[in-house]
Amino acid sequence: MEVRLSSESIKALAKAIAHELKGNQEQLISCAEAARLLVVSPQTMRLNKDKYRHTKVGDSRQGRLLFDRQDIERQIN
Repeated sequence: MEVRLSSESIKALAKAIAHELKGNQEQLISCAEAARLLVVSPQTMRLNKDKYRHTKVGDSRQGRLLFDRQDIERQIN
């Protein structure tokens, strides 16, 4: 199945995606920041990453873990 979009539609879609990504980016925090908020070491945070909502950016071995700020804050309260 092939879908054809006009250049105006592509630009509008790209703008909407960029806006969505920017909003999500503001809600993500580094492993070090998440560890600081939970008063644990970054190593402990990495070992227990599956307990928290997170994403990995980059390749499989050297990727950067980013955690959902709201999820981490819920753990504190």
